[in-house]
Amino acid sequence: VPMIGPSRVEQFVTVVVAVEVILEQQPMVQANQPRLTDAFLTALYGGIADKSILNGALVNIPAVKAKLKEAAIKVVGKDAVYDVLVQAVTQRNL
Repeated sequence: VPMIGPSRVEQFVTVVVAVEVILEQQPMVQANQPRLTDAFLTALYGGIADKSILNGALVNIPAVKAKLKEAAIKVVGKDAVYDVLVQAVTQRNL
């Protein structure tokens, strides 16, 4: 996801996540994977735009995790998603 500053893209943020799901719901969650990916990207873009997932120029990982879990629950329901695990976050300045 690009982080846009006052006049240009200042850095790129990459987040690697795993979605922990209830076993019985796994086929339904897998079938909705494109919708989950879209919801995650929308949440990340929104969080960067409103700076709710940032601490200055750094990514606030607990805030990212909360945003992504909220997005997953909206797509597949709270009875399907146990947690969203943030496996890696990289920030590359331009």
